[in-house]
Amino acid sequence: MPSKFDSPFLMCSLFTDCFFCFTH
Repeated sequence: MPSKFDSPFLMCSLFTDCFFCFTH
């Protein structure tokens, strides 16, 4: 889990962190 959180690009891929992608 820490791996995906480490990279913003990976987080963007996650549906849960999709908002993060739009925010930036």
